[in-house]
Amino acid sequence: MFPGENYLDQIQRIISILGTPNIEDISYIGNEQALTFIKSLPKRSKQNLKNLFPEAEEIGLDLLNKMLIFNPNNRLTVEECLAHPFFEGNIIRSS
Repeated sequence: MFPGENYLDQIQRIISILGTPNIEDISYIGNEQALTFIKSLPKRSKQNLKNLFPEAEEIGLDLLNKMLIFNPNNRLTVEECLAHPFFEGNIIRSS
C-alpha cells in the first residue's frame, strides 16, 4: 500500500492516505529532521478507504481504518486485530 521509492517518498505516500498527522500523532518521533520534514509537507486530509477499495466489505474497512493509524501507540495491537469482528468465524491457529 505504501511502497515508496525511499523513506521520504514513503512518508509522503502514508500521509497522502492517512492525512497530515497532528502534534499528538508525531509526539513519539525523536528525530528533529524527521519532524521538520513532516511539518514541511502540505496539509492533507485523510482519504476515505472506501474510495480506495470500493469492493471491500465495511467490516474489513473498519479493521483497516483501525490499523492504519499514524501514531503506533494508537494502533490496534495484534491481539486486538485478531479479536476484531472481521475474523469472527475464522479459525486462527498459532504455531
